[in-house]
Amino acid sequence: MNKTITDFSLELFTWQALILISIGLWIYCLIDILKNKFEKNDKTIWILVVLLLPFLGSILYLCIGNNKKIKTELETRYKQQIKRTKNNKGKHLI
Repeated sequence: MNKTITDFSLELFTWQALILISIGLWIYCLIDILKNKFEKNDKTIWILVVLLLPFLGSILYLCIGNNKKIKTELETRYKQQIKRTKNNKGKHLI
């Protein structure tokens, strides 16, 4: 009888953990979509995909939609600065 209770508790814990992780992933994706800029109607489309297909939509957004974001000017400058720093490594810039 104790084995049944332990197995049930482990299964219940596993399902609860999966549900909490999927809700957290869903919220993260929605916030990320709303904070960033996309081309044309891509933002609306991604919001609908994530809202209508919560778990699958979140996974799709992380795999595909993350690359579709429009890079801001600040991000572009930051990446260029890092690239210049790597190229000038070991050189004195005086």
